[in-house]
Amino acid sequence: MLVNAEAYRRVADLVREMEADAAAERERTGIEPPGPAAIRAQKPHDRPNKLKKSPAPFCHAASRAVCRELRLPSPSRGEMKTGASPRAFHARVSRRAGRL
Repeated sequence: MLVNAEAYRRVADLVREMEADAAAERERTGIEPPGPAAIRAQKPHDRPNKLKKSPAPFCHAASRAVCRELRLPSPSRGEMKTGASPRAFHARVSRRAGRL
């Protein structure tokens, strides 16, 4: 399979742009990246003193509507025994809450 020369050119342009941005950032801040010796001197099993932790997302869904639907309360056993379907329960709760 032949690869399009235009795709190569675009990727090369993106790489040049990122390298130029990084060089400008280094010039602006005065911070140089560590060299090969500094990288090799690091201990591979060291960990940061403090970890940055953020809360986990409620769900990974294709759309916000799906996440909203998952947040809706689920029917109780009593409601399920009456023969009401979960879909009807969610439709009733959604209309009442003004969601979806």
